[in-house]
Amino acid sequence: MNKIKSSLVLKAGIISLVMLIISTNLASAYGSIWTNTVNGKPVAAELDVNIGVPAWSGMIWSYSNSSPRQAIGTLGWRWWTNRESCAGIIVTQTQMGGYVEYGNTLVETYNYNSWYSGSCGSPHFIAVLAGNDIKDGAASWEPNNLVYQYTL
Repeated sequence: MNKIKSSLVLKAGIISLVMLIISTNLASAYGSIWTNTVNGKPVAAELDVNIGVPAWSGMIWSYSNSSPRQAIGTLGWRWWTNRESCAGIIVTQTQMGGYVEYGNTLVETYNYNSWYSGSCGSPHFIAVLAGNDIKDGAASWEPNNLVYQYTL
């Protein structure tokens, strides 16, 4: 009887450990969306962070925000940055250059980058900053200095 009980306790411990490992490695996404219209078409600029262990990623999107999606002539961004700060000190900051796509069937474009997060003091922030670029015909929307910040 004790052998069976020990075996069950061991199996339960292994299952609990596996579930803990799986749950801590699943990522959670958070972000902000800014909306506008360009040439009468709904559009959006979005910044997201994807929290994982031990890495996190920042993401930028420019896209048509209609349903069904309408093509937009130019989608992209002029710049974007991922930043991590610990106790008020920036420990990681990478600025990426601009990127633009053109086309008469274009409905979205996006990019992302990942970083490994170290342990640090509070407050611990990760952020995505950007200057999106959305144009259609002669109309344009260029929201600048967009920021999404997440507190770990």
